[in-house]
Parts: sequence; structure tokens; C-alpha cells
Amino acid sequence: MKRTVLYPALFLIISLGCSISRGQAAASPYIESPPQDIPSTVNKDSANTEAQSSPVTSASSPAAGPSELVTEAYLMAFHACDTAGEADCHDPRNHMVYLAQSDDGANWNLIPGWEPFRGSVPDVIRRGDTLYIYTPGQLVRYHLDTNTIDPFTQVQVSDLDSGYVDPSLVIDDNGRLVLFFLYGQPGMDPAGCSPEETSCVRQIGSATEVAGSDGAEFTLDDGQRASLTIDPTSQIKSFSDPDIFFDGDQYVLYVSHGPSTSVWVSKELRGEYAQEPALPQGLLTNNTGGVPAGHFDMANAQYWTYAHININGKTVIRRAVHPDLFQQLDENDFDEVITGESIGLGASFVIASPGFAVNSPGNEPIYNEHARTIDEQPIPEFNPFENLTPEQENCLREAWGDSIFDDITAFKRPLSQDEEPAMGECLGFEPGGPGGPGVQPEGGGHAPTGDQVLYTTSSDGLQWGAGKLLAEAASVPDVIRTSTGEVWAYWVDFSEFTGPNMEKIGIARSRDDGATWEMLGNANFNGLGNIVPVDPDVIELPDGRFRMYFFDIAVRQLSHPIYSAISEDGINFTLEQGVRIWMDEIYDPDVIQLPDSSYRMYLNSGDILSANSPDGLTFTAEEGVRVENGSVPGSIVMPDGGIRMYNCAHGISVFESQDGLNFNLLKEGVIRDDSGTGRIICDPSITAIEEGYLIVYKTNRGQ
Repeated sequence: MKRTVLYPALFLIISLGCSISRGQAAASPYIESPPQDIPSTVNKDSANTEAQSSPVTSASSPAAGPSELVTEAYLMAFHACDTAGEADCHDPRNHMVYLAQSDDGANWNLIPGWEPFRGSVPDVIRRGDTLYIYTPGQLVRYHLDTNTIDPFTQVQVSDLDSGYVDPSLVIDDNGRLVLFFLYGQPGMDPAGCSPEETSCVRQIGSATEVAGSDGAEFTLDDGQRASLTIDPTSQIKSFSDPDIFFDGDQYVLYVSHGPSTSVWVSKELRGEYAQEPALPQGLLTNNTGGVPAGHFDMANAQYWTYAHININGKTVIRRAVHPDLFQQLDENDFDEVITGESIGLGASFVIASPGFAVNSPGNEPIYNEHARTIDEQPIPEFNPFENLTPEQENCLREAWGDSIFDDITAFKRPLSQDEEPAMGECLGFEPGGPGGPGVQPEGGGHAPTGDQVLYTTSSDGLQWGAGKLLAEAASVPDVIRTSTGEVWAYWVDFSEFTGPNMEKIGIARSRDDGATWEMLGNANFNGLGNIVPVDPDVIELPDGRFRMYFFDIAVRQLSHPIYSAISEDGINFTLEQGVRIWMDEIYDPDVIQLPDSSYRMYLNSGDILSANSPDGLTFTAEEGVRVENGSVPGSIVMPDGGIRMYNCAHGISVFESQDGLNFNLLKEGVIRDDSGTGRIICDPSITAIEEGYLIVYKTNRGQ
């Protein structure tokens, strides 16, 4: 199948077209029905060490078992065509479908004895002991347990009058096949606009398998998975070849645009997919590969992106291995993995349109197939299920069911989006945010809706007055004083929190250095897609604009991106392209501009880490640890050029450094709680004011 897994999200990748276009497979009505002459078995005796370029025509030997033929970890369906013959290889009716296998995803061999059949733009998926190989409108089933191949079967999608092309398959949580496809356009290329159209909308849809049809009948799902408007001003002129996979946290959809590929993501398989905002124009590849197939290698936390590209007049399949979907790939990221020569067909063959599958039964829910096992996924230091009351446990069991409750509370898999609301309803806090599974809140677990943001002032930054309330149901604050003398405070706002990924960013402003405050509501963001900003850190740029750095709480994988957004007024922000930095388990960005005009970002990762940047946009991680066992830094450049860092340690403690890299403790517990109630004092941010310093920080109500 065209399935890749990302943890913990689902991605949809769409390719931007190709030299042998899947869209061209839409010949009227779509593609010529192949002859019904598929062999009834894959011939074991005819298999040899060299891949066969001609069909195996006999099946005189006993059927070979799956362990003897299909033995390796990964499968790939692709189509090929011999340019040395008289056939026009741009005509999909001249394409032949092949099936290959690999143990490492890089070195591929044809299935021994595989007999190619007529078809184009294939995809393959395994469920149980059956391989399902789809081409537009057609299905071939290969039964591994008996080594038999069924005759071609027509694929029907109810309520779909226009037909479809470019199939991509995935298995849902109920074990049903779900077909992603590009809508057909009878009599024309479905990937782009017709010559008569000044603009057009092209869409990716999905359909769900009808029970008992064994992959031959589907019911159209409501809505569209992805849509793109193409007009004369569009740089992208085509939209085709979807490939769907899951990364453990979200669904990923690749879409092709000729020799380019875009990335679309959704938390829900049948939801509306949004382009990945960190990528320029959403493009993972830009003229470096189209008609993609994706996979997430959970063991190494890496994405595998397959795509075909025309090299010296021949299409080949290449692979890029990369840690995230936030950085655009270039030529140096790709290696050729299947060519006509390497697969044994001959140098005159063009190879195109990869469809990828994991060679495992796949009939369990995909979050179990690809997510970490209990042995691989450590239980987080803060375990929200450790001391459940009987009422809380009963509430969760009623919401989830006993089996799901047992899996989630044992950390065998992450929560799905549908399951997350029960955490708020039954326990009173969000699972993925502060105090949730997989994220240890500073100082221990608590409900973020019970947090408060306080502020106070000091003449020297070491002796502080009593804290005053700034905001209820608020956490992880930040504060700056601008060149105009205004003090701006930002925080994660839980005041209207109703469920997962519903956090907002609260704002307050003071024009008298904190004596009085004006509450300005919530920040507005443009261009976020599925990103949910938390842990804000705001700086003023030399031109007076505001830049907010933040962590995306919707990301549940171990590697975390830090984004930024820009604003003219401090309230309305627009996401900036790309990712500022991407590292394992980082939170709470804290950015300062240094005396030499460069920037340094401090990050919370259990210890305090750092990264530097010449422009505030591209950060490079610095070696070593700035402060051991510290968390949630808040830093300020002092008048002498040195740096003070406030962070969570025995309440809030202060460290100092002359170079920003080597810190020493200046004073421990400058703000702390000695009431014995267990109140948390953490998340400091500091700014200079007219008569000293102002600090904001988080606390809670205690026990």
C-alpha cells in the first residue's frame, strides 16, 4: 500500500506531477481494462536470481508458500515500460505493474517469479495474508497463504459519478481499507485545468470499504480530504497522485505537482487536510521528485520519501530519509533505489509511480501496528494515571472501554483525538499539554486550568516583592518592554479550555511598567494549519515588529519543532515559513538578542540547552548543557553585556554568564513558596523597566 507511518500524526503527501503522469491514466473512461490473463500462481520454479522481464507463463510446480517468495520487510508496487520497443511509454495503457521487496527500503528485488500485468499508477497494501494491488478501477489480490492470484476485479465506489484515478490505500482502526484518490475528469487530464478553463479546483477524496467486499466495493466518504484552486496566477499547475500514511501522531498526505511533492496533514483520517505551513508553498520537494510514497520508520524516527524523477530521459525511483516534514528536501537528500537496470529489467526501461507497503498483516489498528510498544516507550516521569480515584477510573473506562483504557494507561499507544476529551472531562486537564502523558510539567503534575500568572518587580533582579495576580487559568508566561515603553505579557490561556489543542495565547499590556494592566484578549494567528501555539516567547525586532517563538503542542512525537510568527501590532500574528529549530524533546523557547546583534535561544529539555542564529530565523544547536537540571528559562541581557538566566530550580533561581554558554548559580530561590502547600513557582520571564525589573511567572493554588 502507499502507507507510511508518522508518530504521532497522520500526513497526506500530494505530488506535483511527473513525466509519466498518473493523471494520464484517465484515458476514456479512465484506463483500458487489462486482459484477464493473470497467472493463478506465482511460479516458484521459474523464479531465479535475475529479475524476469517477461511473464511467467506456466504454473506446473506446486504453489510456493509465502515464506519462500514474499519474505522481506517492505513491498513496492511500481509501473514500468520499455522505451526500446515501439510502445509509447507516455500512454498508461502500455505500462506494466511489477512488485518488489526489500529488507532495508534501499535495496530492492522483484518478487521471484512475479509476472507483470497491464496497469498504471499502482498501490499495494497487505491485510492478513492478502496483498491488494490497486490500479485505477482495478484490483488484483495475491493470497500469500496459498500463493494464488485472483483474476482482475473491478473496483466500485458508490455515489462517484466521475470515477477516480491515482489510488492510495490505508487501513483504518476498524481494519477496513480506505481508498484515497484523485477525482476523474472524463475526457481530460484530471490533474489540471482544461484549456477552456481559466481556473479550476482539483480535489482528493476518500472512500471506505464495504464490509464483505474484500476491497472491491467502497462507499464515498463525506467531504473532501484536500483541495487546491489552480488559476493563471498559481505557481502550481497540477494536483494528483495522493499517498496517505500515518506517523503515529497524525495522518500525512503527499500530493504530487509534476516533479514536486507537497505535504498535507490531519489528525483525522477522514478529516480535512491542511498544507504543512513550515514548508515553502507546502512543498517537501521542489523539482526533485513527484508521484510520491511515504513511510515513517518508527525504530529510527525517520521519514522515508520515495518519488520518481526524470534523469537523462529515463524515470527512476529515488528515496530520501529525513527526520521531519519541516525542511524542504534537495538533490543531495535523495538516492536512487530502483532503476530499470538495478531491478533487472534493463537500462531501456522507465520506472515510475512507487506504491509502498509494510509487509506485515496490518489487520490491527494502525496505531498499534506502527506505534511504539510498551517495552520501547518509557512511562513518563509524570504519570497522570498513577493515582486515579475510583470515580476517575470509572469515568475513563466508560468513555473509552476497558481494552482502550488498559492500553492507554499502560502507555502502549498515544491517545487518538476522539479519545482525548475524556482526559479533560474525567481528570480535569489536557493529556498532551502541561501535566499530560509524555510531557512532564515543571514541578509535577497538575491541571493547567488551575494555574495562575503572577507578576512582581525588583530594583536589582534578586530581591522581589510579593506576587500580584495577572491572569487566572494561565501558564507559561512571557514579558517584554518595547522601545515605546509599553510592557506586553503573553501566556498560554486556559480560561475557555474545552479539550485537546484548544489552548490560546492570552495578552495583556501595561503603559506604566506594571502598575496597571489592560487585558487584550487572545492573539490571532494566520496560516497555522494544524499548529497549536503554546509556550510563547516574544521579542521586539529592530523595526518595531513583534516576533513570537512558540512550541506546537499538537505535535506528539519526540522530536519537536519551534516555530515563529510575526506581528505589526503585538496581537495579530502571521506564521513565518520554515522551522526555527527542530530537536528531540524541547519546549519553552527563550530568545534574546545579543550585543553583536545575533540571537541565542535557550530551550527546556530537562536541562537547559541553547542554539544560536545570525538572523533570528535559522538556529543551530550549540554543544553542551547551559544549566543542568534546570527548566523553563527566562533570560535577560544585563547592562554589562552579561546574561542572567532565571529558571525553575528550588522555586525560581538565577544563574549568570558572561558568554551566554557557561553559567554559574547567582542566587537560589529568589522567588519561592514556603507555605508548605505544594504550590508550584516556575516559568519565569523577566524584562527591564524604568526602575529595575519586572518578572512574570506561573504558580498554582496548591493543595
